[in-house]
Amino acid sequence: MLLKGFIDALDRLGALIGTASKASGNEVRALKNLFDPAKDRPISEALDDLRQVLQSQRTAVQAKYVERLRGAGTDEIAFNAVMRELEKEKHLDKEMASAIAHGYTDGRKEWPTAKAAFKAIRKTFDQRAYQESKLRLIS
Repeated sequence: MLLKGFIDALDRLGALIGTASKASGNEVRALKNLFDPAKDRPISEALDDLRQVLQSQRTAVQAKYVERLRGAGTDEIAFNAVMRELEKEKHLDKEMASAIAHGYTDGRKEWPTAKAAFKAIRKTFDQRAYQESKLRLIS
């Protein structure tokens, strides 16, 4: 199927769904707008492009959280604020949580669950804060 046919189908689907729910119809139309207007190429190419865009956005989100966690240093209030936000992320899956934990802990690459990844992040923060407090006592 060419992209033109797919975009036309999304138009019709958006109009049909829009009669039942305006918000859902708008979401379908937004999906249609993600695709390149060059309609004469195969849909598989357009979907590959979309996958690449989504992957780059996931990578950017991961990098943002790792940077914010590291930026908190050993400030528990700042760290807790970032963790609360991270734990509330609805689209965060196990792979993404593992990638963030890996970036922050500089340790293993994968955890069995997102909760386990968050626990590893917390443990690393606690260790770093403890080491810093020991260094302050020595100084």
